[in-house]
Amino acid sequence: MESMFEKKLRRLSRPPVLTDFLGEGDFADAMPPARLAEYQRRAVRAIVARAYESSPFYRRKMDGAGVKPAAVQAEKGTIGHP
Repeated sequence: MESMFEKKLRRLSRPPVLTDFLGEGDFADAMPPARLAEYQRRAVRAIVARAYESSPFYRRKMDGAGVKPAAVQAEKGTIGHP
């Protein structure tokens, strides 16, 4: 039997990048390296975009640095922008 807490958790919406990680299929520790790298790139882009859209603080910081979320790239363990 499912508890009320578990039911509430199931109803919460998750960003697509979390659904990929927490949903059906491979978990990060079992993903092939190429798939894990792609997941990490998508996760970084999703996190930066969400911070920009929902946080005035991070929007000001990114705007002040001339960083646009669409331009953020995550490659080989670094985060940068062109």
